[in-house]
Amino acid sequence: MILQLGALMVSLLMVFIPVTSFGSGTCIKGNCENGRGTFIFSDGSIYEGQFEEGKRCGQGTLTRPGGSTYVGEWNDNRPHGYGTWMCPDGGKYVGEWKRNKFDGQGIFTYANGSTYKGEFKYGSTTGKGTWIYPDDKDDKAQAKK
Repeated sequence: MILQLGALMVSLLMVFIPVTSFGSGTCIKGNCENGRGTFIFSDGSIYEGQFEEGKRCGQGTLTRPGGSTYVGEWNDNRPHGYGTWMCPDGGKYVGEWKRNKFDGQGIFTYANGSTYKGEFKYGSTTGKGTWIYPDDKDDKAQAKK
């Protein structure tokens, strides 16, 4: 039950706080075709990083108007490879990405301090990992005393 709830929370985060930006925009600095540049989207998102053939590709940072930030590898305009996504509420995912979704090994720390460390597939936890809850940390600290 708890694992299913955690998977649901991660899935909802991916739906409601997308990492990619859509719409038109303008290159405001550098070379946004083949090189390094800064691109501002019509929704206010800002991407700073590498471009290939006009697409985000290589290392880059996307900052969304709502406060979320992705720093890491890109391919074909999507997070793909290794990266860190920071949520405005304090949640954070560090790990592998595949086509704009958590996919592979990673660590998701929720704003409440709960952490899942393990495998992700298509943006959700697989259950092949470990959950740590804030209460668990307190219990372990007391057990060492």
